[in-house]
Amino acid sequence: GEAGGGVTGEAAGAAWGEGGAAPAEAPGAGDPLSEDAMQRLQNLMKDPKFIERGITALDKLMAHVNQSRANALAKVESDSEAVKWLEQEISQYQPKLDALVAHLEEKQKARNALAEEIQTSKKAINDIMGESTSIMFNIITKERSLKRSEATASLTHARGYSTKIPTTSLIRQKRGGDPKK
Repeated sequence: GEAGGGVTGEAAGAAWGEGGAAPAEAPGAGDPLSEDAMQRLQNLMKDPKFIERGITALDKLMAHVNQSRANALAKVESDSEAVKWLEQEISQYQPKLDALVAHLEEKQKARNALAEEIQTSKKAINDIMGESTSIMFNIITKERSLKRSEATASLTHARGYSTKIPTTSLIRQKRGGDPKK
């Protein structure tokens, strides 16, 4: 226990609040600034011109607010008219735009179909060219073979013997030798 019946630390904390801080006092109670401010305000209110100036300033402020509000409403009204005009213009051009978009889609589909047809035709032409080249080389080969056969037949007819038998073998046969040597 403490002498003199003093307050313990816990009791003091409870009296001062949870954090040990002093309890808040009512505004202006014991506050020299607010008393000073109150004194000045009371002095100003004694002057009749102060109240007139305050009312005049308030009237000007309200007039300015009302004028700003009227200007804003007028601006909204004029902007509403502009929006109506724009909507009317859009409604006039929208069908034309929709028709153009539809026409463009049709043209793109036709273009894509033509591009596909061109690719198919190009492939067919390349295939035909490949077949034609192959046939041409076969014809050239057969023509050469035919010309060789004709030349051999013509030479055989002109000489009186076959050109398939080597000339050296024929010479040996005429001399009486072995044709295979």
